[in-house]
Amino acid sequence: MLSQYPLDRVTLGAITAFAVAFAGYKTRSLTRSGALAGFAMGALCVAAGWSWGILLLGLFVTATVLSKIGEARKATLLNPIVEKGGERDAWQVAANGSVYAAAAAGAIWSSDARLFAIG
Repeated sequence: MLSQYPLDRVTLGAITAFAVAFAGYKTRSLTRSGALAGFAMGALCVAAGWSWGILLLGLFVTATVLSKIGEARKATLLNPIVEKGGERDAWQVAANGSVYAAAAAGAIWSSDARLFAIG
């Protein structure tokens, strides 16, 4: 089933995913491992279709913006309890997006119409 997905979308999707992951790393929203996981997940989702990639990007942007709101206050409250910083690592990226990425992979390799409801 993979042959129906144009190589140009896969290539452009990988470039786009790299750019978003790199920007997330540079803005300290992602650790290095988080950027690598985000790149892999983003490239996979765009390979399933642009709408898959756009929805994943929306999740990332929304989560990043919401985590920055009141960041100083949250740090004051949570720092004595949690030592984690504001950057997402590979485990957090996987926890937030692995089910979605698995559905995108299913849409690539399956002709089941239920998987195309998103894409």
